[in-house]
Amino acid sequence: KKLCWSLPPSLHSSFQKFFFPYCKSHWDLLPANVRSIPSFGKFKSNLIKSVRPCPSSNFGVSDVFGLKLLTQLRVDLNDLRVHRFRHGFRNCPSAVCACGTADESTSHFLHRCPRFSSQRTILYSKIRSLDSGSSFFSLSLDNFTTALLYGMKKLTDNDNKLILEATIDFIRKSKRFNKLEAFA
Repeated sequence: KKLCWSLPPSLHSSFQKFFFPYCKSHWDLLPANVRSIPSFGKFKSNLIKSVRPCPSSNFGVSDVFGLKLLTQLRVDLNDLRVHRFRHGFRNCPSAVCACGTADESTSHFLHRCPRFSSQRTILYSKIRSLDSGSSFFSLSLDNFTTALLYGMKKLTDNDNKLILEATIDFIRKSKRFNKLEAFA
């Protein structure tokens, strides 16, 4: 008689979360060409390339503090109410903007909030000055937001630098992040 030993179902599901079973299940998901790489160094670099996103370019913008503000908007780690609410700040009971018209998201801040309409007019006029500026305003709101935060592949590095600088200028002139509302 063959003896089989197995874990009880309740322990089996917990056991699958331990290091070796977890790694084994994910190893099986890797493409065969990656699993067969003989060198650890080559395997590691190949794996990292497949997991790590391409870095976002700053197109030569030298404003360190401005880039910090831009990065905070890019990764949703800033003082906008949607982000504070999502991260559970005690003194942020709602994601609704101080203007009262919608949730204070990155998109709302950049495109819709009436508190920053004069700064937005300047931002949009700078973008219109680009040769291809008219194409920005035909983008969806999400794509337009992405273009303001990251630039656009079809544009030159110089045009993308102007876009990022205009966005940073908008952020600075809005003074939205001068005093953190989360601690006000």
